[in-house]
Amino acid sequence: MEHKTDINMYKGLASYILPDGVLDYFDVVDFAEEPTPEDRLYRNILHLYLDERDNRPSSMSSAKPNGFSEECRILDFPIRDRKTILHFTRYQRIGRIAQFQAESF
Repeated sequence: MEHKTDINMYKGLASYILPDGVLDYFDVVDFAEEPTPEDRLYRNILHLYLDERDNRPSSMSSAKPNGFSEECRILDFPIRDRKTILHFTRYQRIGRIAQFQAESF
């Protein structure tokens, strides 16, 4: 078996856990786990935090990143008896192209 670097290993593992295509546009930046005392179905809640990558095409080079937008939370399938919540943050952009991007989503 071939040895992988730590980054490649984590990306490979994340690709099995996250929905298809998520890692093309987002990086996993953190995770946390908290107990769920009142929930009898799940032992804990797993929080996965993902930030949007700066994958701008050259046609959008005038739209500059201006921090991140408000977080979007998505309840995903459970992982090993843990309720799973994905926390997505996207770039806010300033510029003419940014207005089009905001209106298209």
